[in-house]
Amino acid sequence: MKFYVLTNPADAGEPAVTDFLDVDPVKRGEAPECPSCGETIGLLPWLPPHRAQLEVWGSQYGDVAFGPGYELLISKRLADLYRREGLSGLAGFHEVEVVRVIRRGGSKLRTPVPPYCCVTVAYSRAAVDLEASQLILEKPCTCSECRGGFVVRTTRVVLEEDTWSGEDLFRPRGLRGIIMASERFTAFFERNHMNNGLLIDADHFSFDFYPENGSSGAVEEGDS
Repeated sequence: MKFYVLTNPADAGEPAVTDFLDVDPVKRGEAPECPSCGETIGLLPWLPPHRAQLEVWGSQYGDVAFGPGYELLISKRLADLYRREGLSGLAGFHEVEVVRVIRRGGSKLRTPVPPYCCVTVAYSRAAVDLEASQLILEKPCTCSECRGGFVVRTTRVVLEEDTWSGEDLFRPRGLRGIIMASERFTAFFERNHMNNGLLIDADHFSFDFYPENGSSGAVEEGDS
C-alpha cells in the first residue's frame, strides 16, 4: 500500500488556493487526550455552528480549504462524491456559513461561493516508523501510545507494518499534525479533478524547520 500526505498547495501554482478562518462567535470543545499518558494530543475542536471567512487566490474556489486548526472545509461536491464512493476517515460534515470572502493576490473571482461543510480527520492507529522515516525528535518519545513529542525534521513518512486500520484519510500517531491519504483517496481526488489539495508521495514528504541549526531547533509535533 502506498500512502500520500495531503497538504496545502499554497506555493504550488494551484489556481484555487483557498484558506479559511473561523468567525466569532466560535465554540470550542475539549482537546483530546491520550488514553495512556493523559497528555493533550490535539487542538481544541471547532464545534457547530460554523461561520467562516474564506481567503482565495486565483480563479476558482477550492474543493478543500485549509485553516488554523485540525478541521478542513470541503465543498459539497467533494463531500457528496466522497460518501457515494464509501471512503472513510472524515467525520462531522457540518454545514458552514461563509460570511465573507477576501480575494488575495489580485484574484478577480466573483462566482457564487459553493456550499461548504466542516470535517475532521480521524486519529488513526497507524504509527510512524521513526527510524525508517528518519524522524528526529528533540527528546525521546515517552509514550508508546500517542507518540507525542517535539519534531525537528523528517526525511519521509513510513508507517509501521500492520498499524494502519484502513482509513482513507487519517492522522498518524507520531505525526498527528499531518493528514495522510490512501491510494484509494488519491485516485478518487485525481479522477474527480478536485482542487486545492496537494498529494505528496509519503516516501518523498519531508520537512526541516531548522536546517541551519542541525538538531538544535524543534517544533511541537502537533503543529507540524
